Amino acid sequence: DLARRDLSERGIALTVDVPPAEAALDGDLVSQVLYALVLNAGESEQAAQVALTGRVDVGSLVFEVADDGVGVAPEARGRLFEPFFTTKAQGTGLGLAMAEKVAQAHGGRLELVDGGLGPGGRGARFRLTVPT
Repeated sequence: DLARRDLSERGIALTVDVPPAEAALDGDLVSQVLYALVLNAGESEQAAQVALTGRVDVGSLVFEVADDGVGVAPEARGRLFEPFFTTKAQGTGLGLAMAEKVAQAHGGRLELVDGGLGPGGRGARFRLTVPT
């Protein structure tokens, strides 16, 4: 709800489709990661929509956050999870690095995958996978 309010103030629509599921994880930390990913997606240049989806996969919970913004520049892809690397004028470069550490602490992973919400897959899509 907090992310929805933040995004709607900027004219960005947020859709959420996450079914209830149970897993042995720190719900607060995972929620913080998802919240940060949603806000990052909403800060993408030209973004008008953001989607948070979740599903139960074999032995894992899989969350994806996608947007229809300009996407991640090819030269930035290899450095996204490096501490202090940022493409934002006001960013610290710690958000994705810390999110990746939370995923790893749960035995999972955070990755940038293909398939944004825009035409032809334009935009970005981050996938957080954590074992159940």
